[in-house]
Amino acid sequence: MIKRLAMLPLFALALAACNESTPTGPTPTSGPRFVEATSTERDGGLHFVGVPDLTVETGDGGVYLQSTGEVAGAGKTATARLSAEVSVLSGCLNRGSKNQEPSGLDRSTSQTAGEVTFNTRSGRGTFTVETEPVSGRSCPDTMDPVVISATFTNVVLTVTSSSKTTTAYFEDISWP
Repeated sequence: MIKRLAMLPLFALALAACNESTPTGPTPTSGPRFVEATSTERDGGLHFVGVPDLTVETGDGGVYLQSTGEVAGAGKTATARLSAEVSVLSGCLNRGSKNQEPSGLDRSTSQTAGEVTFNTRSGRGTFTVETEPVSGRSCPDTMDPVVISATFTNVVLTVTSSSKTTTAYFEDISWP
């Protein structure tokens, strides 16, 4: 009987281990979110080599999109333009408060875009284009604006060279 009672704590521990649930679903990441273009179209011989990609980045006082890719069939130069609509939830932090929650939360929607002109060699070239950083707001006094979340929609990448165009469309992408 005593041997059976001594085994009871071990049995209870084993039963508890079997009942623990393993979390499922995606785990949050601290790095940028990455997506590939969902569709592309072209006018003329200019076209993407492979599929351009898109990430949400942070820095320069806000969040922004960055797209990289490669084109062929271009002239001596080409221009990549990245545009999107962005909905930002932001707040303000008091510089003197440590670990404080943002106050004055505000949601705003705006357009953001950026473009870069790049050289090609024999009609082929690589590019990286970024939109302007979006912070969502300005804050009173010495408070710092902070972005809580951002969702980019209607994301379009257009590359032009001479009279040729190629366009990539991306799914909505959010941060964090």
